Amino acid sequence: MPQSIKLMAIVAVLLGALIILSGCSVSFTTASLSEATMATRVDQNTKQPLEKTDVFKSNTPVLYATAKLSNAPSDAKVTATRVATDVDGVEQDLEVDTVIVTAEDTRYVSFTLSNDDKSRTWSKGKYAVTLFVDDKKVTTVPFTVTD
Repeated sequence: MPQSIKLMAIVAVLLGALIILSGCSVSFTTASLSEATMATRVDQNTKQPLEKTDVFKSNTPVLYATAKLSNAPSDAKVTATRVATDVDGVEQDLEVDTVIVTAEDTRYVSFTLSNDDKSRTWSKGKYAVTLFVDDKKVTTVPFTVTD
């Protein structure tokens, strides 16, 4: 074996050992999300959306962000972050709230978005829910609130 190949092999082994010893971790998940949507109602048992929509009245009491989780290990973390993308009187792209659930296998996950405002109405404008699996962004679902 030529000297340059031996040297490259030694360097590769040393770099591999350095990475292992430095505590670096590599994460990989088999989990995926599909069928992401917004809804006004979900099945309380399966969390499957029953009334899909991307336009809500400002007096809608609860909004749901749902998606189908597939092939998730027992510790899969699914996160939904609601963002006000274009709402009067609110900083553009303001992160409003974040909800995290842990789930496994293949099933629907649902995130309940409720308005904590005393008036119980949503501010009119454009919003989005960004969904993550194990801290990796998967998709964003836009929606609008009207009169």
